[in-house]
Amino acid sequence: MTTNKPTAKLSYVAIMLLAGGCLLLYVVKSGSKTPTATPDGNSTTNAPRKGPSPDAVLVAGDAEAIKKGIAAGMDVNTPLTVAPYVGLTPIQVAAMRGVPGGIPALKGAGANVDAQTADGRTALMIAAQGGNAAGIAELLSANASIDIRDAKGATALMLAAGAGKADAVQLLLKAGASVNAADQSGATAVAHAAAVSGNTSVVEALITAGADPNVADAQGVTPLMKAAERADSEQVVALLNAGASPSGKSQDGRSALDRAKLRSDEAGKVIAGVLSQAG
Repeated sequence: MTTNKPTAKLSYVAIMLLAGGCLLLYVVKSGSKTPTATPDGNSTTNAPRKGPSPDAVLVAGDAEAIKKGIAAGMDVNTPLTVAPYVGLTPIQVAAMRGVPGGIPALKGAGANVDAQTADGRTALMIAAQGGNAAGIAELLSANASIDIRDAKGATALMLAAGAGKADAVQLLLKAGASVNAADQSGATAVAHAAAVSGNTSVVEALITAGADPNVADAQGVTPLMKAAERADSEQVVALLNAGASPSGKSQDGRSALDRAKLRSDEAGKVIAGVLSQAG
């Protein structure tokens, strides 16, 4: 009498071996691909990476190099990893370096124009603080958010004012930047400007645009107090002419006159005289 058991057993083994081979082939193929990521760092597909590194293109490249990198598949939102641009996206590097034509090329390829660094800075803020007027114009044309805040509550206008970049300030004001916005310390753009010696043209531009010279920060310090403390006569006069109050006092009880009197130099005496006559 014959039996079919050996044949059935062999068929079962063959099926198992075939299934195991298919599984192994799937694992090998899946492992041969490198996951890509979106600009926010989330993994998307298993497609192989392509295109040049932003490091290789943005560190020294001009607009043409950027365009070639984009054409070759460069990721326009991947932050750089080389100093001094670590953590900055390509459009932020273009704003910092001042690469004419680079910003429109990156924006056209899908770069996030309002991407923020770890401390909240955008490309517009970087261009504003650096006085990159051409970059500011390109970013504004690319619809960059003008009043977005960094981690300390500062806007592009405040950063430009504090850096004494008159052309940048004028461009931002013309584009509608909020002139009386305050950062987390309570300081407005004119307060940032008044904290820098020789910054009278910026102070005057802000006042002409409607800046309130009497807005005090969280410590009660006004722009006039800051200018008096540094004995910047031109700024003191400009602020007084704009209606700044010489009698106001900060939380420590000191007025602009008190601050000027703390100076032992001739400049302090001059400012004290001006403030005494005004008050």
